[in-house]
Amino acid sequence: MPGKLPYLLGGETFATKAQVNAHARAVLAATPDGQPVIDPAVLSLLAAHPHWHERVVGLSHVTTGRATFNGVSIRCFMTVRYGNPEPITFKHSLSRLLTGGQLKPFNYKANHLARITAAARTAILDQVLDMYAPAGYEVDHAPPMTFAVLLREFVRQEGRCLWQYEIQGGAEGVEVRREFADAELSARWQQFHRERAQLRVLSREAHLLVPVTQVDWSGAWLSDGPQEAA
Repeated sequence: MPGKLPYLLGGETFATKAQVNAHARAVLAATPDGQPVIDPAVLSLLAAHPHWHERVVGLSHVTTGRATFNGVSIRCFMTVRYGNPEPITFKHSLSRLLTGGQLKPFNYKANHLARITAAARTAILDQVLDMYAPAGYEVDHAPPMTFAVLLREFVRQEGRCLWQYEIQGGAEGVEVRREFADAELSARWQQFHRERAQLRVLSREAHLLVPVTQVDWSGAWLSDGPQEAA
């Protein structure tokens, strides 16, 4: 029986994504901050980033450096464009890899909705923290007005296409603090949530058993938005 095709990056072959990940991390660790990254496999991996077509405009080279995300300083790869270093991670690149040098299409809708969701959670963080949850317990939205339902109703009330929600904060693929770029929109969401949410405290075990609410977002995409990356 034929063996599984390898992952092909920059003329090198890798049997698994774990090997690709380990190689990229090793190159990151070995490259001094500010020095150009010349490893062909890593450069090929970063080129699989769904927003690479934007990053190559004005690009002089790729390097390494430190960036602060949500108060935490980490080392990461940087694209240097017009003399300005910008952090770039390879989480999405890695997820798109297929064997034989192929790439999965990138789901821009799912990614943008995840960013909106993260920004919405950031905006109501103070309300959640106001609920005292001892160690081993977590704050949850009591049904039927779960977080997903509340956010969907808010978007419906706002009447704007999801592509019009501008999100700021952090680099792609990093667990960072996302925020709505529109401060007035954020304030309206905070008030909407404060008036309707029923927060409760559950044990971590009980919280894990709460069913995930399925919400229909199809009507909120009033335009096709970005095309999927092939």
